Amino acid sequence: MTSKTIVLIRHAPTLENDTHVMLGHTNPPLHARGQKCAQQIADALIGMDFDVVITSPLLRAKQTAQRIATAHKRAMLAVDNRLMEVHLGVVDGVSSFTAYRDYKTEFDIALDHNTPDFCFPNGERWSQAVTRIAATLDDAANSRANRLCMVTHGALLGLWKSMLEGQPLGHFRKNQPPHASLSVIQLTDEGWQILRWGDTTHLCE
Repeated sequence: MTSKTIVLIRHAPTLENDTHVMLGHTNPPLHARGQKCAQQIADALIGMDFDVVITSPLLRAKQTAQRIATAHKRAMLAVDNRLMEVHLGVVDGVSSFTAYRDYKTEFDIALDHNTPDFCFPNGERWSQAVTRIAATLDDAANSRANRLCMVTHGALLGLWKSMLEGQPLGHFRKNQPPHASLSVIQLTDEGWQILRWGDTTHLCE
């Protein structure tokens, strides 16, 4: 088979990221520093000549993707809801300190790296979230586009890497890449291979 390479971007940061708000489907825009980081990603990817940039519909991802698509004049910008962040249920949009105080039992389970699956009350199970990003990647691999970029979210990427490496999904925090980072994966006869993960060398203050 012909290998296919996909560039994965974790969205640039928001004020809420900087102030430790639990962001799942809560939908803030990028702040000034986030916009700067998004442009630095776009500049770093010039020359990749993407056919399509696929993004989560959430503003922090979509605004990052728009910067990338603008820098790649021939790239189509597409939205895929399957790239949304994990829905955090009752703690979505809540300060992490308040959330831990109010849901300590649940947090302690979620923070255990050996936890195989989990969801906050009214939230989305990790296993459901990783299934949808895996399906998105498989669909992209089977598409006619040769050069693809996807802009998505940290927990989702961390869950996918944990699944790929056969680790409990609770490892996702150790595996999630930094904000505004780029990762590169390639589909070969042996399956998905990670060529680069969480690269932030393009970022500068």
